[in-house]
Amino acid sequence: MRGPCWPGSSERWDGGWRWWRRRLPRCSSRPGVSPEELALIRFEGNPSPKAAASGWTAVLVNRDILAITFSYFCMNYVFYLFFNWFFYYLTEVRRLPAVAGGAFTAAQWIVGAVTATLGGVVCDRLSLRFGPKLGCRATVMAGLLGSAPLLLVGAAVESPNAAVGLLSCSFGLIQLTDGAYWTAAMRVAGRHGSAATGLMNTGGNVVGGIGALMVPLLAAAFGWEVAVSSGAAFAVIGAIVWLWIRADRPMPEPHGQTR
Repeated sequence: MRGPCWPGSSERWDGGWRWWRRRLPRCSSRPGVSPEELALIRFEGNPSPKAAASGWTAVLVNRDILAITFSYFCMNYVFYLFFNWFFYYLTEVRRLPAVAGGAFTAAQWIVGAVTATLGGVVCDRLSLRFGPKLGCRATVMAGLLGSAPLLLVGAAVESPNAAVGLLSCSFGLIQLTDGAYWTAAMRVAGRHGSAATGLMNTGGNVVGGIGALMVPLLAAAFGWEVAVSSGAAFAVIGAIVWLWIRADRPMPEPHGQTR
C-alpha cells in the first residue's frame, strides 16, 4: 500500500531518507509514533531564530556541557593519536612491513567498531539500572582509565606483536566511551541537543589538529615512547572530569522559554 508516509519504488537510500525525514511530522498514522512524540517533533523541528540563539547561549554556559566537551577533547586526543600516527608508528618506529602495518591498523578499527557498539549497550543497561548519571559516568571512566595503562605498557614493551595487541585494546576501550558522551550531552541539553553535541564534537575535533602537531614534537624531543604515552595523561584527565558531570541534570530552559 502506498500513502503519504511510505516511499514509492523510485525512492532510494539518501533520497529516501530525505523524503522520510521531511514527511515524518505529518505521519500521524506511523506505527510507533505517539501523539506526544509527534507534537515534540513538530515543535523542535521549527525553532524560532530567537529560541535557537537562546539555546546556544544556554549550552555555552552550562557547566555539565562544558565539562563533557572538555573530557571529549581529552578522549579524542587518544583517538587522534591512533588515527594520525598508528600506521606510521607500526611501520617506521616498530619496523613492521607495510602490509603487516596495514593489516594491524585495519584490525584496530575492527576492534574499535565492536567496542563502540558494546559501549552503547553497556551505557544503556547501566543507565536503566542505576540512572544516567552513573551509567554514563561508569562507562566513560572505565574505558578511559582502562585505556591509559594499556597505552603506557604498549609503548614500552619490546615485542612489536605485543605492542600491537596492547595498543589495539587501548583504542578499543577509547571507542567504548563514545556513545556515553553523546548520550550524556543530549540528556543534559534536552531539545537543545543539536547545539550541545555540536559544541562537544567541535571540541573533540579541534584536538585532532593539536595532536597532529604535538605527538611528533614530543617524539622528536623525548622519543616515541613518551609521545604515545602522552595519551595516557589525557585519558586520565578526561576520566577525572566525569566525577563532576551529571547526565541526569537537564539544563534549565532559557528565560521565557518552555516546552
